[in-house]
Amino acid sequence: MDHVVDHDQLRNLILSDYSRHTSPNKNSTDNSSSYLSTLHLNPVISLPLCLPLLNVNENWLVQFYSLRMMTWCLNSLSSSSSSEIIRKKITSYIPTLLPSHPPPVYLLNILSLTLALLIKHTYPTVWSHPFLYLTSLLSSQNSVLNSEIYCRTLKMLVQELVYDVTGEEVGEGDRRRDERVRDEMRGGKGEGGGSDVESIFRGLLQLIQTSPHPHLQHLSLTTLKLYINWSSITLVMSSPCLHVILSCLEREGLKEEACDCLGEIVNKGMGEEEKLNVLEGLNLIQVFNSTFKTSPSSLSTHTKLTSIINSVGIQLISISESPNPPISTKAGSMMNSWMELILKTFVHDSIIVSGEVLNVLSRWTMCLGKQVGKGRGEKMGGFWAEEYLVKVLSCVFRQMQYQKGYDFNQKENLPELVSVFDSQTLAVEEDDDDEEIYRQEVRKLYAKIVRWQPDQAVQMIGATLGRLPVQLSGSEFEVAEAALRLVFHFQEGLSSKMAKMIGNGGVFDQICIALFESDIGFHSNHELLILYLDIAVRYGKVLIGLKDSNKKCLLIGRCYECIGRGVAGGRRRIRSRCCYLLLRFVKTMKGIGGNAIVCSALTMVQEIINTNAAADYSLLGLDEHNYLFESAGLLLCDEVQTSVSGLSTFTVPQLSKIREIIHPGNLAFNPQQKAALASMLIANIAHLSKGYSKSDMTKGESVTLRGAKRILLNPLVRNCEDDVTQVVQLMNLLLIKFGNRVNLGIDPILLPFLRHCMELTPQVQEGSTDQINVEKVSIMKLQVLFLQHVVSNDCVGVLFSNQNIAGLVDIMRLMLQGLYVKEAARSTIVFFSKISSSGVADNYASYWRFVFGDVLMSIWQLMTDKTRFNVRDAVCAKTVGESANLMGLLREHRKEDFGLFVQNLTVSMGKDMSCLRVEEGGIKSLKKSVQAALQSI
Repeated sequence: MDHVVDHDQLRNLILSDYSRHTSPNKNSTDNSSSYLSTLHLNPVISLPLCLPLLNVNENWLVQFYSLRMMTWCLNSLSSSSSSEIIRKKITSYIPTLLPSHPPPVYLLNILSLTLALLIKHTYPTVWSHPFLYLTSLLSSQNSVLNSEIYCRTLKMLVQELVYDVTGEEVGEGDRRRDERVRDEMRGGKGEGGGSDVESIFRGLLQLIQTSPHPHLQHLSLTTLKLYINWSSITLVMSSPCLHVILSCLEREGLKEEACDCLGEIVNKGMGEEEKLNVLEGLNLIQVFNSTFKTSPSSLSTHTKLTSIINSVGIQLISISESPNPPISTKAGSMMNSWMELILKTFVHDSIIVSGEVLNVLSRWTMCLGKQVGKGRGEKMGGFWAEEYLVKVLSCVFRQMQYQKGYDFNQKENLPELVSVFDSQTLAVEEDDDDEEIYRQEVRKLYAKIVRWQPDQAVQMIGATLGRLPVQLSGSEFEVAEAALRLVFHFQEGLSSKMAKMIGNGGVFDQICIALFESDIGFHSNHELLILYLDIAVRYGKVLIGLKDSNKKCLLIGRCYECIGRGVAGGRRRIRSRCCYLLLRFVKTMKGIGGNAIVCSALTMVQEIINTNAAADYSLLGLDEHNYLFESAGLLLCDEVQTSVSGLSTFTVPQLSKIREIIHPGNLAFNPQQKAALASMLIANIAHLSKGYSKSDMTKGESVTLRGAKRILLNPLVRNCEDDVTQVVQLMNLLLIKFGNRVNLGIDPILLPFLRHCMELTPQVQEGSTDQINVEKVSIMKLQVLFLQHVVSNDCVGVLFSNQNIAGLVDIMRLMLQGLYVKEAARSTIVFFSKISSSGVADNYASYWRFVFGDVLMSIWQLMTDKTRFNVRDAVCAKTVGESANLMGLLREHRKEDFGLFVQNLTVSMGKDMSCLRVEEGGIKSLKKSVQAALQSI
């Protein structure tokens, strides 16, 4: 700081800084802000300057800055003389404040903070009786303003000593100091001989009772809440205190704060016996019932009351499990009375209020689980959780029901008709709004009950469904939906051992069969149709276990009929969900139902696909197409007699449409949309093939391969650009599925495709961007991946065919680039190992010259480059292992060539490498020799 200003100059700087911040031109070159920001770093200089500015005749902003400077000084200076100067200034300043001209709230807050910091830093060593001073403010002439300062100071003090509102890390010394202040406040002598906390507590109670000002009562009550945990339980449970808090429950504007105080009391730490005495003394059941009846509460107040009910219930259950019989018996008796209040609150119309007691009900299920298998004579602590099982299940069923008019599509903001060209994907998960989150929590509670009492849950499910109309399609939606939820979520609560019992013909199986036989799938609300299908998928083994084959086929056919109905008449989300559940159901029922059912299901799928195609693919999205075609592939594998013709029914229209799209004359108009459609059609064929296992490959494979070769692959590899990744994926999928049977399709396109990829590769020149380098590497990786699939799927002969032999060396050079990518080095070596061991290359000298002259030497150059290769690295270690495998293979089958390679390697490395020629010990010995050679270099 170059110079020190006087008081008048400091005042002008403060006002100037404020004006600069509030003016439209905030970028002015005024240096007042920089000066003020550096002034607080020099408390020795700033304190004398700011003290005279704390005067009621000054501008409020000037007074605020003066007080703020004092707070900085209190946190920075350890001098008791400085603290004493500030204290005298503050205590002489407060009486000058006038009620007729009250200070703004921000000034009261900084004044209270200054007082709190004074107490924090000087009590009790320097300022021995600060709370006597604060109490004296209540009896002064300016009682309203001073009472507000009193409450705000006490609130600030708690925040400084406990909550550390500054957010800064507190040092160990500061933490010990704060603990000493708290301990002194609890044990120090306050007014009347009690502790300082007791005098604070009594002062706040008196203020709540006597002040005629609502805002002051509110402030006093919120301050009282902070000191409940600091006060003795005797003081808290005294008649004056309880009278004040409970009376505030009946006063508008104070109810929520009174609830907070009660919450602090019931959650206050103490022993079990003392806790029971406190809860008994509060008589909360009577208090709450009276409050609910005589004084209608706001939703927020009701929620706070319910939170107390939840907290008390959890504590009573825990104490009822105490090993001390008198205590546990008393807690159990109190819990029996408390359960009625819990259940009454649980069925409240507001999910916010009801949700507050889910924790205590979850704790009740834990108690229920501990009591399973125990007789009533062994009941724990006088509280028998099973006595409330039926009531809880009844309440759970009620709370599972959605409110009337609940919109399941409220977050479905996308248009009703969705095209395959849309970039957005429809999520099949349910909305995560508050209503849905609450229902999910209730369902979790139900699952916990099922875990411990499955038989009772089954009885309740049967009774609930029995109360519905015979024609379930005409039942009330909310009730029917909750009833089906009981069935659907039943398995979630079962242990793995109990879950195996489903499908064995028990009572629950009979309920499921009755539900499958009902007409619930034809309810006017499609949400029930979705839930019905979810149940069919989850409990498919119940259908599979039916001994009556005719009934089994009938019910499976009804499920397919419901799926078709949902896709045909449902909203977008319903259509999507039905397509997904179709795939799930087909997988569940694979091999079940017979040809008639399979043919019927295939017909339904074909009709859905044809309807969507007739509507220009606007009814279903990309995912839904994938589900449909994969389902068709699975169904075709089940229907042996018609699988070949059926496969043609699904593939030929897709291939024909692709041929139409990629015709040069058609691509000129709207190419992006045509490309998106072609991509979807390719994906359809790929997902159709996912339904086939390896044993199913001979079924109609000629249809797919012939069509793919003639219509799909040849034009695609010559025209692909941005979609080169998808083309590679398609060819890789064909190689994986059909192996060497796809040779005829891959042979004519291998070199054209690789050359086309080279044309797509951007040229890297000096000054090229990183993006160009990334694109080049990306295309190179696609080529390498494709060639690896060719070799790995027994198609080595394609590389040596008459059409491709001329480009063999170029192909091998391309693969050799994979050595210089750490993650691809091992697979590159495997590539050459597979070719070398296949026998196809035996008569091609150019191949062996490349392997011994380029591949092996490059491998050793890589392994000896310590900047890129670490033998201890797991990936590199695997590369060494594959290198040993390749060299062992070559040593066995090409001894002369390998011997010459070892000689050349010895010259190149400047080290005798003849150990590589020793055949004893096989590959393991060779690997150790390679490792030893690498370590010695």
